[in-house]
Amino acid sequence: MKHQPTAFYTSESNWEPANKTASVIILTGTIFDARHVGVTWVTVPGNQPAKNGNLLALWQSSGIPWGQKPLQKQPIAKNDPSGDQMFQVELQRKPYVVAYGSADTNTAWAGTLQFNPGNKEGVPFVTQIDLQAAGNDSLLAIYKTPLLNVPVSNKNWIGLWNDSQPTWDGTNRIKKVDVDGITAEGSQPMSGLNLLMNSTYCLAYAVGPKDSDIAAYVRFTTQPF
Repeated sequence: MKHQPTAFYTSESNWEPANKTASVIILTGTIFDARHVGVTWVTVPGNQPAKNGNLLALWQSSGIPWGQKPLQKQPIAKNDPSGDQMFQVELQRKPYVVAYGSADTNTAWAGTLQFNPGNKEGVPFVTQIDLQAAGNDSLLAIYKTPLLNVPVSNKNWIGLWNDSQPTWDGTNRIKKVDVDGITAEGSQPMSGLNLLMNSTYCLAYAVGPKDSDIAAYVRFTTQPF
């Protein structure tokens, strides 16, 4: 008897997993005057910013100048899911960027706020992950990270949990795969799985090598029988 190959469900074939919900960091910010920049943040659900070493950093730049020391950096001092912080710095009429980091490594940047002359409000960009295709044994993740990030060099990874959200210490994780891309946006496969029908999974993207470097995740439910 000839066996039929397993079909892939993809976004191109109008398949969307049930209850698919994305969780990302939310960033907003304002330049108040020549010396003060205010930033508000909402972390992804389940993260504990202080415990996991999250921080904010500020440069005079258009986009993150990867590898350069920031003008200022501030650790996030509480584990609340949201908060606000103020930078005090002598501002010129030049571009500035604030980044939210998952760890103080100068490479684990999860999102940015870009401030350009003529606009006091910061323009946000945050790391995102989505599911492009899934079968019984494998899936394909698509991701977006801050401009000029090199995922393979900065030890980014994706992880999968059979749960509604990830864990920040790696417990109960089904699989972890290093991202091998060299551009800030791309795709990453994950194989060798055993996805159960009509079950909830969580696919997460991490911007650094630690278990707690998770910057975004998407929750989805597999197809019923």
